[in-house]
Amino acid sequence: MANDALVAVGASMATIAAVMAIIAASTGLVLVQRDYPDCGREFCGGAADKVFVLTCMDYRISNQQLDVLTDLGFRRAYDHLVLAGSSLAFDPEGAAGIEAATGVDTEAWRTTIYNHTSLAIILHEVEHFVVIDHFDCGAFRAAFGDAYGEFGELSKQKPYHTQTQESLRAWVATNFPQLQYTAIVIDPADCLDHSNIYNLLD
Repeated sequence: MANDALVAVGASMATIAAVMAIIAASTGLVLVQRDYPDCGREFCGGAADKVFVLTCMDYRISNQQLDVLTDLGFRRAYDHLVLAGSSLAFDPEGAAGIEAATGVDTEAWRTTIYNHTSLAIILHEVEHFVVIDHFDCGAFRAAFGDAYGEFGELSKQKPYHTQTQESLRAWVATNFPQLQYTAIVIDPADCLDHSNIYNLLD
């Protein structure tokens, strides 16, 4: 039965490859199929890093987030949840600011994080909570206004990220005292050598 299933999967993949070739030939599009050596069945069934990662939704920092997590020893083997502003909603001032500016309900955000972290602990035995903020964050600017500073004014922005990440640390300690906590802020303009990566709290 298992062998039949594998044959079916192989046939499906061959069909997909054939369809991709037809599309490429008829449209002139270049379709890229990436080959990740650590994404096979052994990887998918193997041990994860027991880490829950919270990041912002800003597309500018996607590559840096992967690099930072790889540098920390976590390489595509962690639970990942995206939330605008990352740590922002866990700080009373930040939450009030973003709610006033946008009308969003940050209590729902906190509930979502609580539920997903709880589930990650149950299903994946998560032991480590990592939050990654970034400078020049639109959600932070909406929450804190002009005091947050202009783009590139990292010295003005840094205290606000420290403040919200401290609030998130307290929230994690209260709700999930068994979890290790790491807080990081990265610079979206630093896309080459990643020299402006800050571990603010540890």
